[in-house]
Amino acid sequence: MVDAPGLNGVVIANGLAHALGEFHGESALLSTAGFVLHRPVRPGRVRETIVIPLDPATVEESSLVRPL
Repeated sequence: MVDAPGLNGVVIANGLAHALGEFHGESALLSTAGFVLHRPVRPGRVRETIVIPLDPATVEESSLVRPL
């Protein structure tokens, strides 16, 4: 873990991107805490989101939105 006082985690997401081909929702673990979501948003669009909890207390909270 990183020592970052006052920072509980980081969420990075791209804007809506054009889907090239057929996409299905996917998830992958980055580590024991972080994860990536790749989701179709509407026809022809996708969004990728990376979630990285930095505080051990937020690891459990982040698992509430992780569909793994």
